[in-house]
Amino acid sequence: MHARDVRVWVDVWLPDQGWTAYHLIPPPPEPRTEPGLSPPRPPPPTQIVAAPRTAPTPIPTRTRPPPEPGRFPLWAFAIAAPVALYPMVVLAAPVLRRRRRRRGGDHRDRGLGAWHEVLDELAYRPARHATPAQLRTATPATTRRLLARGGGELEAAGAVLARTAEICLYATRLPSADDVERAWRAAYLIRRGLRRQSGPSARMRRHLSPTNLRGGRW
Repeated sequence: MHARDVRVWVDVWLPDQGWTAYHLIPPPPEPRTEPGLSPPRPPPPTQIVAAPRTAPTPIPTRTRPPPEPGRFPLWAFAIAAPVALYPMVVLAAPVLRRRRRRRGGDHRDRGLGAWHEVLDELAYRPARHATPAQLRTATPATTRRLLARGGGELEAAGAVLARTAEICLYATRLPSADDVERAWRAAYLIRRGLRRQSGPSARMRRHLSPTNLRGGRW
C-alpha cells in the first residue's frame, strides 16, 4: 500500500446539520505557462455526429428481359411456321402431281396418269371400295367393276377410263390425243362423283391427309 492509495476525510460541525463528513479534494493543478504567454485554451469538445442511416442496397438479380414490343418470339415462330405451311403444301401437292401426270411424258404416260388419279381417289375410301393394298394390284377391269357399284355417272366414266388404260397397258399402239383427253374427262367426273358421296368433314380430312404429299405408288 502506498500513500496515494489512502483517502482522508474529516468531520465538520455544521450548526444545521451537526457533524458532517467532509471529503477533502485538492484543487486541480494550474497549467504552467511561460511569462508573457496566455494559457492555452482547452480544445473544443468533439461532437460525435451519427452517420445517416440509409436503406440497404438491394442485390441485383438476373432477370430475363421482356420481349420487345412488335417482335415475335423465335420459338413461337418455329412452331407456327410449319403449322401454317402444312395446309398450303398438302393442298398444292395433288395439284402439282395431277399437272405432271396430265402434261408429262407421251400419250401412254398421260393416259395412265388419268387412271392413277382415280386410284388415288379410291384409296381414300377403303371401306366403300377397296383397300390401298388391293388397289396396288388393281387392273383397269377391276377398277371398272369397283366404279360400277356407284352406277350412273360413275359406271359410264369408269368404262371410258378403263378402255384407255387397257390401250396404254396392253396395246401395241399409243392412244390418241382424243383418248387421253376423254380419259382425263372421265377421271374428273369420277373424282367429283366420289367426293359427293362423302360429307364435308370427310372431304376436309381427305384434303389435309398426309398421303396427299406423295400419292399412291401405282
